[in-house]
Amino acid sequence: MNDLSDNKFHQYKLIIIFVGLPASGKSYTSFHLNQYFNWNGYNTQIFNCGEYRRKLNDKNQSSIFFDSKNKDSLQQRETFLNYALFDLNTFLTINNGKIAILDATNSTKERRRKIIETLNLFDYPKKIIFIENITKDKDIIDKNILFKKNSKDYIDFSIEDMKKDFTERLNYYKEIYETILEDENLNYIKIYDCGKTVTYHNINGYIESLILTFLINFRVYQKKIFITRHGQSLYNLEERIGGDPELSTEGKKYSLKLFNYISLYYKKDDIIIFTSNLKRTKSTAKYFIENDYNVIHKDILNEIHGGVCENLTYD
Repeated sequence: MNDLSDNKFHQYKLIIIFVGLPASGKSYTSFHLNQYFNWNGYNTQIFNCGEYRRKLNDKNQSSIFFDSKNKDSLQQRETFLNYALFDLNTFLTINNGKIAILDATNSTKERRRKIIETLNLFDYPKKIIFIENITKDKDIIDKNILFKKNSKDYIDFSIEDMKKDFTERLNYYKEIYETILEDENLNYIKIYDCGKTVTYHNINGYIESLILTFLINFRVYQKKIFITRHGQSLYNLEERIGGDPELSTEGKKYSLKLFNYISLYYKKDDIIIFTSNLKRTKSTAKYFIENDYNVIHKDILNEIHGGVCENLTYD
């Protein structure tokens, strides 16, 4: 669908450069943005400088590695960036990529200038957008730091040692960090506290509007979503299309099993349940309704009407 409605976008490649301190939510945002673009049919890939560092340097990098005064490690980090940019351009020019995402801190004006200069060495139509994650909410930062326990950097660390080392790494970046300003003449989007506020500068175009829509509605949540079909209906038994039948005996058994399973983990104040306005879905939620769970019925979830085939058997 996008291929037909987005002809102008297909005249150039899109490169998204993330900017932000460690634990600001860059990798989390880039991961979900990548999923979103691929789901929409755009061949998209993330190039994470941390992954290049881990592949090309098998030594465990403690926080001192990220001290800007450490000239040897600074040179290595520039090398990792060059590898990432080379692979990024290969993806766009040879591997039929459409959108490339560079996930790194890119925390100084000089670093961002170098990225643009390097990308412009490759001669193909492109648009570059910077996305800066600015996170000052201590609760969000603390939670993001805890996520780092899953990083390959901290496999053999205790929680306390990991937090200490990562906090030191964060402080090294804070010493040199430069937020994006208008005098850099960049196309950019700024995300504050993982989506509480989103601002942008010089952003226009169809795919760019998709990015903004996604980021405005994006939040960092840890939650589970359960999706279930309704229990077996009388029309399922008769192999009929559509209609508004009640549940069969087996369907009613499923309704009870579903309630027993979900209620084991979620009390009525912990979960919201959505169904359509059809009998078979309301009956599937019967025990939740009887036990005062928050159950909401929406017409938008109704099965699409079968037209002239409605109520007929498939045969």
